[in-house]
Amino acid sequence: MTASAPIVVDGVFFQWDTVTGIARLWGQILQRWAGREIGRRVVVLRRGPMLPELEGLAMRDVPPLVQEDWQSDRAIVQAICEDLGAAVFLSTYYTHPTRCPAVLWIHDMIPERMGLDLSAPLWRQKHAAIDQASAYSCSSTSSLNDLRALSTPNAGKPALVAGCGVSADMRPATAEEVALFETNFVRPQLGGRPYIFMPGHTHGYKNGALLVQALSQMDCSNLAVLVTMDSPETPRLRAIPNLLVVENHFNEFGLRLAYACAHCLVYPSLYEGFGLPVAEAMACGCPVICSGTSSLGEVAGDAALLIDPREPASLVNALKAMAQPDVRRTHVQRGLVQARKFSWDKSAAALEALVLRTASGAHSA
Repeated sequence: MTASAPIVVDGVFFQWDTVTGIARLWGQILQRWAGREIGRRVVVLRRGPMLPELEGLAMRDVPPLVQEDWQSDRAIVQAICEDLGAAVFLSTYYTHPTRCPAVLWIHDMIPERMGLDLSAPLWRQKHAAIDQASAYSCSSTSSLNDLRALSTPNAGKPALVAGCGVSADMRPATAEEVALFETNFVRPQLGGRPYIFMPGHTHGYKNGALLVQALSQMDCSNLAVLVTMDSPETPRLRAIPNLLVVENHFNEFGLRLAYACAHCLVYPSLYEGFGLPVAEAMACGCPVICSGTSSLGEVAGDAALLIDPREPASLVNALKAMAQPDVRRTHVQRGLVQARKFSWDKSAAALEALVLRTASGAHSA
């Protein structure tokens, strides 16, 4: 093995999803690596047609992962690493080889903290990947602390917080863009009402039920809720008297305008590994109400109104406070400052350094 031996990145997450936070994270990192020296060493495993083209990075087509047969997949991954003479392996989710040194990105420890059934194939694969990894990159200090607390045999392995970033495309809207979005979407779809934005999944640990409970106690005659995915909470929101609820999926440009024109973002999760919508909303000039739990307080800093995600009254009080123009203005300004702390360039550079250290150790060994 040479000091320039390949770095294998399994694009397995793109087998299922191309738009959520994990897909966006890896897309941003790989785009940046493509323009750096490390990109000359990267080989991306493509598990299907959904992986976007990554100009400047080598690709290799491999069979899709069958989750229930993840253990057999390890042998496939190991054979590829051996064929390429790989120095180190990374996965965009939890695939892993049997012997090749690996760096694993830990997004969160949600199933462990939330008491999910860890006998499911995905979570057994995750814990096998944790055990096999040589080093870890974590999305937040909260996730790193949980990893060390919940996987104590691996607590001494090298680890760092690379964090997530905010795309330069996520920025406040211009006056012309606001007018266009209001004309084409807010007025015809939302009746011109100020709207609460809650993107992504809202069920389970995302705790959309808290928004239902809070709004059920309020006068919603001049209020709308905008969601991007249907969920069990959506019919319950629609049952609240006088509340207008709209579901709409946005591309990147539309998502930015949805953030920028919202009255506020509500993100009441019980647990997050990072909380990318909180950072993106702040970057777009959208004030944030979010839980103070797990990584969310870390990401929001003093820029958000923090709530207790188990207390509907906490969210009611925050929504009432955000209706005051001076409170809203203050949190918009604080959010713009806080969002500047999150850079994909820094994230990509931090992960690159960890990968190269791991590869160098494998080479030295």
